[in-house]
Amino acid sequence: MIYVVLLHLLSGMIVGALFAAGMLAVLLSIEITISIILTFAYGPAAYLECVAAVVVLQVGYFSGVVGRGLLEQAGILQAQVQRGRVS
Repeated sequence: MIYVVLLHLLSGMIVGALFAAGMLAVLLSIEITISIILTFAYGPAAYLECVAAVVVLQVGYFSGVVGRGLLEQAGILQAQVQRGRVS
């Protein structure tokens, strides 16, 4: 279980630091699909691990966003350019 937690934390941090919130939605949909499959395959015992993985993914995403913000405030990184629609 510790490997699952560490991998989800790491993937959440990477996604939070590099991509926008839309990518988090994609990761969460993949994680929910995996949770459903594992619950059917291994029974309710796997459900707790699946829920923990989703929570850790969210924590990792949040820490990645905060880390990127801190690095931008310190001047180490440049803020990403927000692209808008041209009408």
